[in-house]
Amino acid sequence: MANAPVQVILNVDNFRRDRDTRRPVSSGTDFFEGRNDAFAAHKQHLQEQVQAIRGQLTSGAIGQTKESMGYVKVSLQQSALAKSHRPTRALFTEERAPIRGSTRLGEIIAEVNLPRLASLDDAIGKAEIVVRTKPSKDSDKQIPVPSRYRCEVGAIDGIELWSKADRRSFNLHEAIRWLSDARTGQSYVVELFEMPPPPSQWDTLRTDKREVFSSFVDGLRKLGPGLIARVPEGMPKHSAIVEIMLTKGQEPAAVLVHSAKPVAARVFDPAERRHQELVGFLETQPLVRHVALPGILVGSTTHATPTGAVAPTPLLRDAATRYPAVGVIDGGVTPVFNPWVVMRVGLLASEHERLDHGSFISGLLIEGRAHNPTLDIGNDGCLIADINLFPDDQQIGVFEQYYPNGIGDFLDEVAIAVENCRKQYGIRVFNMSLNVVNAVLLDRYSLEAQRLDKIAEDNDVIFVISAGNLEPKNQRPEWPNDEMQAAAILAAHRDDQLYVPAESIRNLSVAAINPDGLTNSIAKAPTRYTRRGPGLKTGVKPDLCHVGGSGTKCPTHAHGLFSRTPSGAIASECGTSYAAPLVARTLASVAAQIEGEVSRETLMALIVHHAQIPLPLRQRAFGPLARQLAGFGYPAGPALALAGNDHEITLLFSSRIYAGKMLEFGFAWPPSLVLPGGKCRGDVRLTLVATPPLDYRFGEEFVRVNLEAALQQEKKNGKFESALEPTYVFFSDDEKVREAHLIEHKFKWSPVKSFAKRMPKGRGKSSNWRLVVNYLTRDGETLPAEGAPFSILLTIADLDQQKPVFQEMRQTLQASGIRTADIRTAARVTPRV
Repeated sequence: MANAPVQVILNVDNFRRDRDTRRPVSSGTDFFEGRNDAFAAHKQHLQEQVQAIRGQLTSGAIGQTKESMGYVKVSLQQSALAKSHRPTRALFTEERAPIRGSTRLGEIIAEVNLPRLASLDDAIGKAEIVVRTKPSKDSDKQIPVPSRYRCEVGAIDGIELWSKADRRSFNLHEAIRWLSDARTGQSYVVELFEMPPPPSQWDTLRTDKREVFSSFVDGLRKLGPGLIARVPEGMPKHSAIVEIMLTKGQEPAAVLVHSAKPVAARVFDPAERRHQELVGFLETQPLVRHVALPGILVGSTTHATPTGAVAPTPLLRDAATRYPAVGVIDGGVTPVFNPWVVMRVGLLASEHERLDHGSFISGLLIEGRAHNPTLDIGNDGCLIADINLFPDDQQIGVFEQYYPNGIGDFLDEVAIAVENCRKQYGIRVFNMSLNVVNAVLLDRYSLEAQRLDKIAEDNDVIFVISAGNLEPKNQRPEWPNDEMQAAAILAAHRDDQLYVPAESIRNLSVAAINPDGLTNSIAKAPTRYTRRGPGLKTGVKPDLCHVGGSGTKCPTHAHGLFSRTPSGAIASECGTSYAAPLVARTLASVAAQIEGEVSRETLMALIVHHAQIPLPLRQRAFGPLARQLAGFGYPAGPALALAGNDHEITLLFSSRIYAGKMLEFGFAWPPSLVLPGGKCRGDVRLTLVATPPLDYRFGEEFVRVNLEAALQQEKKNGKFESALEPTYVFFSDDEKVREAHLIEHKFKWSPVKSFAKRMPKGRGKSSNWRLVVNYLTRDGETLPAEGAPFSILLTIADLDQQKPVFQEMRQTLQASGIRTADIRTAARVTPRV
């Protein structure tokens, strides 16, 4: 029985102290140690590259206009990806060549001009060929002492000017065809290295930067009438996005217009000559970082299978009951559920609504267990905010009638609706089973995900997003019993990546697994249609999985997932669209059982903490592929998320990490789990969810602060490991792993981390432990004044489910002056849970 509620540590801030820091004891790593001839050739090669860039800037070579400034791409050696190796202390300093972003891991962008390039050339020249030595303190040997210049030059693989190939990856004819679809908004999406300030401030700029801004703005104007270069509203900080459209209008070009709606009535101009001129101009402009095509917002194609059974009366709402609440961002919800709908946005005309998709989702939210008894998503009953913003995409011309600028306009309306739901009804969980027809790119974070991140953070809410479905012709075969066959199927299917905006780092994305009890599909195996991760190299995507209905109909139970049609009839369907609301419902149920409000970080941690990788994916053959298909796994029900049994305890630490500070929480292991000699046994699980600062200019490195929660046991000498030890060390016993491996497999830089370890034979020789919360910033980054909020859940359980762990641990904590409270009521006595 679950009667041991999660214990909130109330005085967690009492354990904050000054942070330990590691000061470098040398100039760095010499990546050419013992290879002076190779280093000499490498150094000369870099200097030749810098000199070539100077020539390219002045001559207009490789698609660059004749400007005295530009941006260079600096590629690092694979062994030099860590922060300590970055060439920013001696070479790419703020004065010489300031860093302005990055792309892939180990690929940074610097701003240069002719004088700065000359200075960079000189700095590279200071790297010595022959490294001086000094006597070792421990032996008679001489040890090399390389300069920082040598270390940084050796860390660099190459330097090149940002080129046409970096700016564009689409075919012009393909672009014109795609933009001819009015659902796209019909604008090129242009990312700049920097947004030009108002012309009234240009007199404060360096001459070379003023010339680059002027060249961009004047060049657009010269492309003639009908051009609209619009700066979209609602974008995150540091955004430098311009949407450029070619129209048949005769008005002078409108450049850098700040407007949420079209400047004037416009008709798209598909003339190839004009597009060739525009794209040709953009790909030679130093200020332009990337030119992309917009996406198209789509919902699932619904083909519900009626059961033929007599539909029961919809669940009645009890006015005295506190129900969970979810906002459903879709095409509308059937009037059958009117008693449960607390608000409707009402933007769409009734003839433009599409009720089948949103009604099936709402049926799962309101009475999912009645129709699907094996689902553990909480008791039936859920309040619905009908955010009916997505018009019927089967009706030609309707989407653009509401959203002439494409998805950006749609997300503007989402932002307004979410704010109203939050303020009027306190709703914090929003289901968005809609996707953008654009696969998640491994080195570029979508604008749609950026917008959802901002809306979520501004309103303190969580979006639950579907991973996206494969088209029927591209679906995988049903999951086989043989694990090697399953691995082979996954290897053969490559074009099955998550759809945008499922990579959203501030929100949760959900993949689909099969239901139980079907004769032609394996229970809890990935469905044949579900898309998979990874997203950017910043964490696990999708985050979770849930039942989405089988992609192959069963003769007796259809897709195995049931809800209602707009008429109120019972039907079966499948899709990641229907897995997402089951996670949203679980999340909302957890929130509804807690008095007051808890932080976004705590809500997300609670649903991730007890998630389990589905059984069919636990085989060794799948390895990291399991995360790509199921994320952290299948979430437990709301009851287990909030309370365990007497043989375990779960502690919640919810606070903020501040610059120069860390948290150190010491505790004693439950006495009943300590073996003779001090060995500690048990089942340990730790989950950390943080909201670190983001900067999308830095590509794969856009998460700018990494939080760690190291669980450490006292050693024989009475000391602990370094407070800077990463979380993964205790759980995997890996201590020296390269940066790329840490990111891909150990959750480094991921805002969500979850680890587990079983210790049946015991560990160490002391019952004294500590949890240390610390952080690492990216090169050149600092924590904001308000810090970075986080929540950590730590569970310690008896493997045999016999010992009184909960009571022991509570008594020990109280005796140590540590105050705790039941998570369900803790908001009464503490401002942050």
